[in-house]
Amino acid sequence: MAYNMQMFESKKEKELYQAKIDFFINIAHEIRTPLTLIKNPLERLLKSDKIAEKENNSLLLMDKNVSRLLSLVNQLLDFRKTEIEGYRLNFVRTEVVSLLTETAKRFQDMATENNLLLNLDLTVKELYVFVDREALTKIMSNLFSNAVKYAASSIVVRLQLAADCETFTIDFINDGAPVPDDMKEKIFEPFYRIKGNEDKPGTGLGLPLARSLAEMHHGTLELVDFTNNQTMFRIDLPVKPAETIKSPEEEEDILPQKAPSKINYIREEGRPTILIVEDNKEMSAFIADEVNEHYNVLLAANGSEALELLKAQSIQLIISDVMMPVMDGFALLQSVRTDLEFSHIPVILLTAKNTLQSRLQGLELGADAYIDKPFSTSLLMVQISNLLSNRDTIRKFYFNSPIANMKSMAYTKADEGFLEKLNEIINAHIGNPDLDVNMIADLMHLSRPTLYRKIRAISDLTPNELIRISRLKKAAELLLQGDMKIYEISEAVGFSSQSYFWSSFIKQFGMSPSKYAKENR
Repeated sequence: MAYNMQMFESKKEKELYQAKIDFFINIAHEIRTPLTLIKNPLERLLKSDKIAEKENNSLLLMDKNVSRLLSLVNQLLDFRKTEIEGYRLNFVRTEVVSLLTETAKRFQDMATENNLLLNLDLTVKELYVFVDREALTKIMSNLFSNAVKYAASSIVVRLQLAADCETFTIDFINDGAPVPDDMKEKIFEPFYRIKGNEDKPGTGLGLPLARSLAEMHHGTLELVDFTNNQTMFRIDLPVKPAETIKSPEEEEDILPQKAPSKINYIREEGRPTILIVEDNKEMSAFIADEVNEHYNVLLAANGSEALELLKAQSIQLIISDVMMPVMDGFALLQSVRTDLEFSHIPVILLTAKNTLQSRLQGLELGADAYIDKPFSTSLLMVQISNLLSNRDTIRKFYFNSPIANMKSMAYTKADEGFLEKLNEIINAHIGNPDLDVNMIADLMHLSRPTLYRKIRAISDLTPNELIRISRLKKAAELLLQGDMKIYEISEAVGFSSQSYFWSSFIKQFGMSPSKYAKENR
C-alpha cells in the first residue's frame, strides 16, 4: 500500500512538473511578441537626437530590463529544448580563455553596481577546446549571473587545464551565504528556489539549463565543497568530445574536420544541386542525408572549398554554416553576392549564433534565409523548396508575360545590373537576325562560357532562347503602339520569316499577334 502511494505521489509530481513547464512555455511564447514590440520602438527612440538626457537614461533603463526579460524568456525556451532533445550542439574549435574574458566583461558593470570585486584567475593564456560556443556561453553567463546575485563582496573565476590535458575546469567562487547541504542538488531542479531568497530575481531555470548543457558536452556542473564558507560551482568539460578523440599516433595539431568523402550520395539528372558548407562532419552528413532525398548534394568544409566547387559545378542553392575555419559563412556569402557568376544563387545561413547583430549582418550581406541552430529539418526543407519554387515562379512570369521586364528575374543588385546591360544590348541589336551569344559576349566583355552559365542560371534558358523571347516581347510592345504592320514588326525585331514569327508568338504568349494587338490596345 505504501509503495502504491509512493508511486501515485511520484506520478502526480511529474504531472505537476510537466503542467508547470507547459504553462510557462505557452506564456513565454505569448510574452516574447509584446516584448519585441516594446523593444523595437525603444531602440528607435534611443537613436533619436531629440530625447533629453534625463529621458534618455530612463529609456536606457527600460531597454536594459526589456532585454533581460527577453533573455529570461529565451532561457526558458532553451531549457525546454534540452528537455525534449531538440537542442543540437555544434562542436567547433574555440579559444576558451578569450570567450571567458568576453563573457566576464558583460557582467563587470553589474558587479560594480553591486560593489563586488570580479577577478579572473587564468592559469593558461590560451586554450583551444572543442565545444558548442553558444552553449558554453550560456553556461558561463548563468554562473556569472548567479555569482553576482548572491556574492557578498567578491567573485573569483578560475580556469584550469587538467594534468592529463583531457579536461578543463572553470570554477565560479563567491563569498555569499553557503548553500545548505540538503539543498546542494535541489538547486539544480527546475523552478527550485532556496527559502529566504525569494526576493532575488530569477526563474529557477538558470542552473538546471547550465547543468543540462554541460552534460550534453559529456561534462559536469556541480556545487563543490569549498573553504571559508564560500560557494563554488565547477564546470568540468572534456577538451575534445569523445567522437573527436584521436589515437596517439594520429594526434597532431587540431585541424578543422573536412566533409566526408566516402559517402556516395544519390545524383539524378534534372534535380537541383545543393551545396552544403559545414565544417562539422556529423552535421554535414546529417543535413546531406535529409536534403539528398529530394535534391543532389555537394559538400564543402569551409567557404574556400565552397568557392572552388562553385567554379567547377552547376549549383542551384547554398546552405552554409556561419562559424567555420579558413573562410566563414559571412565571407562566403559576400564573395557569392559580389561575383557575377554566382550572385543569383540563393543562400541559406545556418548558425548557433542567434543574436540580432549576426542575423542583421547575414541579411544585409544578402542571405535569402537565416535559420538558427538547433533547427527543424522540416523547416529547412520548406525553405529550400520555397526559394527554388519562388525563382521558378518569377521565371515563368517573365516567360509568359509580354510586358515583364528582363530584370524582374533579378534577386540581387549584381544580377539586376547584369540583366539591365544584357537587355540594353539585345534591344540595341534586336533587328539583326545574326545576333547571338558570341556577339553579346563580346559586347559585354565576358567569355562565352561565363555568359552562357550566367544566363542559364538566372533564366533557365539558353542565350539564344532568351534572345528569341526578347524579340517577341519587343514585338508585343510595338503591336501595342499600333504604328506598324505585323510583317514590319516581324522584320524590325529580327525574324527573317513572318510565319516563324507568327508561330513563335502564339507558342510564347498563347495568342496570335493580331489577337494580342486587338485585345490589348
